[in-house]
Amino acid sequence: MLFGLRALGAEVFLTGAEDALENPWTDDAVAWFKRNGLAYGVSIFSPPSRASAAERMTRVWRRVAGGLREASATPESRVDWTTAPMRRWFTRTLQSEAADCVVINYAWFASLLPTRDRSAPTRSIVDAHDLITLNDSMRRAIGPLLRGGSVFSPERVDEAALSLQFYESMNGSVGAAEIAALERFDVTLAITERDAEAIRQKTNGTEVLALPTPVAVGGARTCHGTMALLPMGPHIFNLQGYAWFVRKVLPLIHAECPGFELAVSGTIHPNTTLEYHPKVRILGFVREPADLWALGRMLVNPVFGGTGQPIKTLEAMAAGVPPVLLRHFAHAAPLVHGVNGFIAEDEAEFAHYCMRLWKSPELCWTMGSAAMETVRSACSREQFSVQLGAALGRRGGAHAA
Repeated sequence: MLFGLRALGAEVFLTGAEDALENPWTDDAVAWFKRNGLAYGVSIFSPPSRASAAERMTRVWRRVAGGLREASATPESRVDWTTAPMRRWFTRTLQSEAADCVVINYAWFASLLPTRDRSAPTRSIVDAHDLITLNDSMRRAIGPLLRGGSVFSPERVDEAALSLQFYESMNGSVGAAEIAALERFDVTLAITERDAEAIRQKTNGTEVLALPTPVAVGGARTCHGTMALLPMGPHIFNLQGYAWFVRKVLPLIHAECPGFELAVSGTIHPNTTLEYHPKVRILGFVREPADLWALGRMLVNPVFGGTGQPIKTLEAMAAGVPPVLLRHFAHAAPLVHGVNGFIAEDEAEFAHYCMRLWKSPELCWTMGSAAMETVRSACSREQFSVQLGAALGRRGGAHAA
């Protein structure tokens, strides 16, 4: 988003909140944004030191909201993450910066905006990366079946959680509180056309646009790594997908490809590790994405609920690493089956496609090259900037906050 705004010539004042992040802000991070021309100023909201017990408990809850304990939250409980002091701080920032446009990540922070006025000169945009109330409903359904603890064991996951039809009986609609939050914005940006259509069906006051995440395409690859990569993040849908892959897919692969190795990277969950598995290598946090993709022969994305890792899939394709996905999330990437990746219907197909890529480095190279070209044409930063300019009302020189 910031690179797109810079390409449009916008002057950006960046704001953030300390208690809404997994990682704290640092002086070096602030300096990096300024040094790279992504923001001329940065302001980070720090909660009052003498916050009430209720506010402190709320902040503690938000810090663990990304993991298994999210399952006990109600679908509507996480829509508003603002506080009165935060709203006053943001109002003062808007007044002092006199912004033409406000771009906010997630509907959680919609209450930072003043009451919507159609005649107001400030254009408001929300970058709705996920349908948060729908995902929370899914978390409530899957959480009790994953048997959380300090060591996550796929073998202890309830069999019902490994059914690819697990979420099909759910309502699948966006919650009323989230819709009300999105209606406060002039424009809502969705990460996929499917998400955009789900929002359009419920809203009438916000313009909804599908704006895929842009990724930078790397240089041509001359060889591929020796592992199947599964980048993970601290939410339960990754754990569900990982358990499904280990229980349902790995045994099928190892029967024919005993040397197959799955490499898991990223932060699994605070204070949680994966149980040892002889065919799984835990890479931990890999700072440079290029280093991670260099290790991979293919990307496996076995997630079939929640976010589906669309950004990680795009980044892998941009690096020339062909993905294997389930049909549930094929819409989240410009994937053409058999050309730039594989789309599986079930565990047997998933294992079959993994084995094809494992046995043929040439196929990895061919499909990886096609994946890079697809991302270059469909998800480039240049194309994103054009689409973002349209969302901004073509105000390329706007002063954005």
